[in-house]
Amino acid sequence: MDSTALPCPEDSEKAPAEPGGLRTARRALQQAYPGWTIGQDLLAPASTRLIATRKLPLTTVEKRAGFRDRLVAGDLDALEELIRSEQAVQDRHHHLHTTVNEGAS
Repeated sequence: MDSTALPCPEDSEKAPAEPGGLRTARRALQQAYPGWTIGQDLLAPASTRLIATRKLPLTTVEKRAGFRDRLVAGDLDALEELIRSEQAVQDRHHHLHTTVNEGAS
């Protein structure tokens, strides 16, 4: 039997530490939701430190419907959930508004 042992596959496949940490995660979130600018307010309390701001201003109708220009959260998962929720409601609102307008034509 050969005395030279092959390296354990688990040792050679360990993932390196993520470079950039929060910055990399923010960038990924920014790419996933291009209509939003993802930022960080280091002076804010931890529960409101991460900020998502819409790139395009809301219309008057959207503002009246209760949509928000700015979302705040304490971590990226919570911020992503807020963005996803806001977009889902806005998509439903736009679909309903479009359907109503098409029916009136």
